[in-house]
Amino acid sequence: MNIPRDAYAPRLQTVRIIWIALTLGAVVYVGFGIGLPLYILPEPLLSERAADAVRLVAVIGSLVIGVVAIWWRRRSLTADALVADAATTDALFQRFHVALLVSWALTDVIAILGMASAMIGHDPAIALVLGGAAVLLQLFVHRPPTDALDEALRRHRLGVR
Repeated sequence: MNIPRDAYAPRLQTVRIIWIALTLGAVVYVGFGIGLPLYILPEPLLSERAADAVRLVAVIGSLVIGVVAIWWRRRSLTADALVADAATTDALFQRFHVALLVSWALTDVIAILGMASAMIGHDPAIALVLGGAAVLLQLFVHRPPTDALDEALRRHRLGVR
């Protein structure tokens, strides 16, 4: 017996609102990363060599964080992971929410690194590249999944772990 979607639609709506807010947050970080170096900060805060080092650290950090975010999502948003040791439906939803929030927060860090690197190095392009990557990850990789949740709820209802 499946739990009807109407029973958990408000929770999914909340998840979607949080996802949209964090995705728009990444867009705002891109805007600040482009606007602040061009219009607010009159000159670079660091030498060109130091700014290059900051950009390199931001790009490498973003790659690592992006891989970790995808790994976390794939590890924690399976029906098996959601159902394991979940005594109640609320516990299952809590795992679902935490798994999503961690992957979304990690992805937003990529946009924040782009913004910070752009401001420190006075290079708006890095904000566009890293922030754009974060937005694309949010839109195409980290969308709120319902298939794994449906399967986990079905298994939980049947008592299958």
